[in-house]
Amino acid sequence: MGISFWLVPTVYETDTLRKITSLRPVPAKSASSFPKFHPHVTLASIPLPNEPDRDLLALRLRESIPVGTPALPLTFQSVEAGDTFTRSVYVNIKPTSELMHLHAEIHTTLGHSPNTPKFPHMSLFYIGDEDADARVQTLEELERMGVVVQGEDHATLDARVLDGVDKDAIAHLDGFTASEIWIVRIEGAVEDWAVLDKIVLSTGEKSHHYGFAHFREAYHEMKDAMHARGE
Repeated sequence: MGISFWLVPTVYETDTLRKITSLRPVPAKSASSFPKFHPHVTLASIPLPNEPDRDLLALRLRESIPVGTPALPLTFQSVEAGDTFTRSVYVNIKPTSELMHLHAEIHTTLGHSPNTPKFPHMSLFYIGDEDADARVQTLEELERMGVVVQGEDHATLDARVLDGVDKDAIAHLDGFTASEIWIVRIEGAVEDWAVLDKIVLSTGEKSHHYGFAHFREAYHEMKDAMHARGE
């Protein structure tokens, strides 16, 4: 149980990734294998803070993200099969200086040592230990299908080979743009994970990220108004 900060792709890139992550390349015995989850790179994970008010918790966590953080272009380096549930089949991301700096800065602000194994990576599938053999089998099947194409120092995910996908569509990725940071409460089953907040990253225009004081004031104004209405 805890809080995770996710780097999330654009809507278009998410749509392409979901065409791939919705596949079930091999059968699974466990109902917990192959759950649905939003594509992401985990930027940071911390224990759940002691704050019962969910809205106020989100506002305080938001303050740990540097104001004006730009959208980050991320490049796929390779695809691997791992040996844990949350790293069953995953994409290694090239560790750029900008990404590593953000990773270090957010942990410093949070006051926690980095605890993000195999950073940076993006998981494609979560597969339970009961289906451990399916991890390597899934990657091999994706490579056989042409969905995963591995190069010497890069990888491509190609959804154009799938049924129902326009062969002329731009539905292949060698990376993605991290356009938002999501703050997610990790508790219970994967499907029960809850997004507390979404921060749109700067694209050169005015940032959508405002300081905590601004949100705290707005939050209390909202609470006062609800109290006055008897809600």
